[in-house]
Amino acid sequence: MKKLHRKALAAFMSLILLFSVSSCDIFDLDVNTDPNNPSQAAVDLLLANVLSNMSSSLAGGFNGASTGFMAQTTANDDFNFSNASWNGTWNFLYSGPLKDLNELVAAAEAQGNNPRYLGIGQVLKAYYFSTMVDFFGDVPYTEAFKGDAETPIKEPVYDDDAAVYADCLSLLDQAIANFALTSTVAVRGDLIYNGNMTRWRKLAKTMKLRLLLQTRNVSDVAGQIQALVTEGDLITAAADDFQYEFPTAVTPDFRHPWYQAAYAGGEAGFSYFGHQFMYEMLVNGDPRFPFYFHRQTTTVLNPDDPTDKQTIPCSQRTDCTYGYFVVES
Repeated sequence: MKKLHRKALAAFMSLILLFSVSSCDIFDLDVNTDPNNPSQAAVDLLLANVLSNMSSSLAGGFNGASTGFMAQTTANDDFNFSNASWNGTWNFLYSGPLKDLNELVAAAEAQGNNPRYLGIGQVLKAYYFSTMVDFFGDVPYTEAFKGDAETPIKEPVYDDDAAVYADCLSLLDQAIANFALTSTVAVRGDLIYNGNMTRWRKLAKTMKLRLLLQTRNVSDVAGQIQALVTEGDLITAAADDFQYEFPTAVTPDFRHPWYQAAYAGGEAGFSYFGHQFMYEMLVNGDPRFPFYFHRQTTTVLNPDDPTDKQTIPCSQRTDCTYGYFVVES
């Protein structure tokens, strides 16, 4: 009986202790917020992600297509495109870096005291969307990135390319004004200028000059162009170049996409410089030739010789043709 009374007393005391703990202490553990997966990203992380992913896209697919059109590389030089050729790039840009850029601008505007991040976001938006217009013409702009809005827009309209250009010029003016404001918020995540507002301002004005020059045949912008040139606050030195330097990190691999394809991924993943492009630069004595090309060996190999053939680059692949220039004596 004594043991039974002790057990009953112990159970009763445990019940009292349970109810003596405040309800807040109990139910504070009942949460669904994962600290490792925040619903909103910090502006510095958004900025770094935008610069990294957009640079990879422009240096990869866009660059490969552009140089292919000019016969500099063998990629895309046959113009063999279809309606689906750019689907992957298009979907990645609008769901990835461009979406992040939109969130960066919105977050900086909401904070109210962050003109530097806002100015950088406006410059990048002007640059990336004017580049999209240069490639595609009309693109989704005013209704883009509203798929998760209170009233979702899942099929945004394509804005007129001239209207997008005009808004990009407006964004650059806003950015220049924001860079003139003082701020106690240090800029982090800037992989190009490391938070140097002087260089961002020069970029904004130089980019404005570029867009004005590209629209000079359809708009009378001579006065605006002259004003920028007279003011002189433009990029004139290599140190101010708007240039993204790809890191050397391997895991994860953030190196230049061409380097990844041609070296890290094996030579089969990359289309090399077009033969005709190299030949014309050689015979015309183009001064850029030694900077573009480097002969790996002085030995001339004979494709018809079984021994030489084994050492010719890409000789073990059926999809590769290796040839020599015809040298006139």
